Amino acid sequence: MKTTLLSIAIILGSYFQSHAQSAEFQAAQIAANAYVSSHGLEYQPKRNVFTGHNDNVIHIFMFEDGNLLLAGYPTVATEKSKFQLHLFVQNTNASTFLLEYTGSYSPILNIQNGNSSPAPMPAAGAVPPPIVISQLDFAILGPFTNTLVFTLKERASPGDSYNTLVSTTIQISKTFYASIGSGIVYTSLKDPSNIRKIPLGATDSTLVADNTKGRSLLTLMATFYPWGRNNLMMPEWNLKDRFGIVVGTTIGSDTSSFKNLLLGAQYDFSIGGSFIAGLHYGQRQKIIGVDYKDFKFGESKFEGDLESKKYTQGDLGLFFGVAIDSRIFSQIFK
Repeated sequence: MKTTLLSIAIILGSYFQSHAQSAEFQAAQIAANAYVSSHGLEYQPKRNVFTGHNDNVIHIFMFEDGNLLLAGYPTVATEKSKFQLHLFVQNTNASTFLLEYTGSYSPILNIQNGNSSPAPMPAAGAVPPPIVISQLDFAILGPFTNTLVFTLKERASPGDSYNTLVSTTIQISKTFYASIGSGIVYTSLKDPSNIRKIPLGATDSTLVADNTKGRSLLTLMATFYPWGRNNLMMPEWNLKDRFGIVVGTTIGSDTSSFKNLLLGAQYDFSIGGSFIAGLHYGQRQKIIGVDYKDFKFGESKFEGDLESKKYTQGDLGLFFGVAIDSRIFSQIFK
C-alpha cells in the first residue's frame, strides 16, 4: 500500500511540475532538442552535458530567464574543453543580452560577447502572436585552465544598465601526461637465492634454495598517458581514458646495483588504481648446467662444485600485478 501511494505521489509530482512550466519554456525546450538532433550532439550522462562529436565543445542551452533547458552546467571540464551558449528567447523579447567568460589560458583572458536585440514588442492592444522562439548562439570560447566564470547579463533597453541573470563557476581539471606510482607484481623470472648443495640419498647431491618459484616484487613505476589524464574527471570505460604505458624498476635498485627493468601497459580499474602487465628484464643468479624450467630443487641431481658454476645473467620474463598512484600510496603511510 505504501509503495502504491509513493508511486502515485511521484506521478502527480511529475505531472504538476511539467504543467508548472510555462508554454514559452516548453516551446524553448522543443527548439533546443531540435538543435541537438540536427547537429548530432551527444549527451554524456556522467557529466550531464551535451557535447559535439569529437570537438570538445560543451553546449549549454538556456531560456531567456536564465533557467537551463536541457542539462546542467558541467561540474568539471577539461583543459581541452570549449563552451558555447545557446540562448532561446521569445521573439517578443526586446532585451539585449551580454555573455561574459572570464578565465585564463596562460595569458589572462577576459572576453565579452553580445548580441543584437530580437524583434520589438507588439503595439499595445494588439492580439498576442503565437509563441515564436528565437535562438541566439554566442561564440565558441575557450579552452581555459583552472576555473571559468560564466555570466549572462540582460539589458531591457539601451539606456539601462546590465543586470546579471545567472553566474556560475566551472572547475577546469588539469591535464597531465605522466605520473609516478608503486606496484606489487608477480614475475615469471625465477631468481633462486641462498643456493646450497646438500646430499641426495647415499651417493648423490642436489640443490636447495629460497625463492625457487616465481616471485613477487615491490616496484616503482612511471606511467605515461598518450592521450592525457584529468585529475578531477571520472574516467570513461574506453581505452583512451584508462590506458597507460609503464616503465619501472624494483624499489631499492640504483645505478650501481641495477637488476630489474619492467616495461608494459596499464589499465585503470579505478581512480588511482590499475592493472599492469608486461615484460620483465632482470639480472639473476644462474648455475652452469641447471635449467630452472626443468630442475627441481631438493629432488634433481647436481654434480660438481656449486661455487665454480655460479654466474649472473640477464633474462626476460613476464610480469603482472597492480599499481597505485603515488598520491594515494603516500596517504597509506601517513
